[in-house]
Amino acid sequence: MSEDEQQQVWSYLVKGASPQLACRELGLSLRRFWTTLDRDPQFAIAMEHLFRTLSHNVLAALYQRAMKGDKTAQQYWLRTMPPFTGSNTTPTEKDDDLTELSDAELVDRARATGVALPDAIAACLLSTSSSATSGGIPGGLADDDR
Repeated sequence: MSEDEQQQVWSYLVKGASPQLACRELGLSLRRFWTTLDRDPQFAIAMEHLFRTLSHNVLAALYQRAMKGDKTAQQYWLRTMPPFTGSNTTPTEKDDDLTELSDAELVDRARATGVALPDAIAACLLSTSSSATSGGIPGGLADDDR
């Protein structure tokens, strides 16, 4: 693809089009796109940066939904997003599998790792967790615990 065609494809992709749709709109073959991606290192790097940026847009939207109280978004964020440590350390294998943790355990893990979890979000997650595990009784007490 020429530089002009690359720029045109780029403009479609930035707006959320797939490579296939961008190529179809521009009258280019998808094979030509992939060939250019394979043979032009600058184009490949630009595409990698673009898709990373687009992924961050989705993460930002997820984060905004979580901060507005969407419990599903909160749970997904806490299960999939490792806390920022400011270093190049990678999580251990044990830290990678958060899917088996309860909401209360996720809140504890977040606090222990220094994540500034707003009290309102923690309360929502903990109330959801205690309702599910205690038959809907606030505070998690069963009848015979009272």
